[in-house]
Amino acid sequence: MHKKMKKQQLIEKLPLILALVGIGVYAAQSTYYALYQIPVMDEGAYLIKGYQFALGNYKPFQPYGFWTNKMVLGFYIWGWIQVIFSPGLLAPRLFAVVFGVATVVGTWLTIKRVGNKWFGMISVWTFALNPYLVGNYSWAVSQILVITMLTWILFLILDRNLPTWRIIAASILSVVLVFTRENMVFFLPLFLLYVFWQHGKKKGFYALGVVLALFIIGHLLFW
Repeated sequence: MHKKMKKQQLIEKLPLILALVGIGVYAAQSTYYALYQIPVMDEGAYLIKGYQFALGNYKPFQPYGFWTNKMVLGFYIWGWIQVIFSPGLLAPRLFAVVFGVATVVGTWLTIKRVGNKWFGMISVWTFALNPYLVGNYSWAVSQILVITMLTWILFLILDRNLPTWRIIAASILSVVLVFTRENMVFFLPLFLLYVFWQHGKKKGFYALGVVLALFIIGHLLFW
């Protein structure tokens, strides 16, 4: 009887154990890619422009400055990391690993909650067993920033009876998402529609107010 209980407990813990192993496998692969993967042109542009923007030597959209072909936070985030830690490739690449692991963890927690612990574990291994995806998310580019933010927005809102603070946090992060990569602007109306539909008018108007205010203020800063 005792052995049967132990076996049952092990089976119950198995999805958690496998998920943690999968996160470790992803982190190990991502670290390898971050250290040895050849840089790409977009990565260099984000790092050089971002560093100069963060230092204040240049500003986005200034006359005769850098071509600001992407939204500002896509540059500033990588620039701030270099200013705080060290300029160059290593610090941003290691933060790309951190963002990637945060994405895997956020996906796992979200799917575990809306589905079950076995589906959550499977979601982890869909990342860990895809070297192409791991490699892409180990560059210091805007894609890894976007997928991390998007994952945690979904973690915040895909639930019932949400506290207001989670709606507000998801709304803020949704605007940050757009100011990181411009094509994510199409996410905002879908986000707001979902909040109104799933969480009601009161929380929907909270989300709408936060999104509109931050979206307008953010654009006015660079008008």
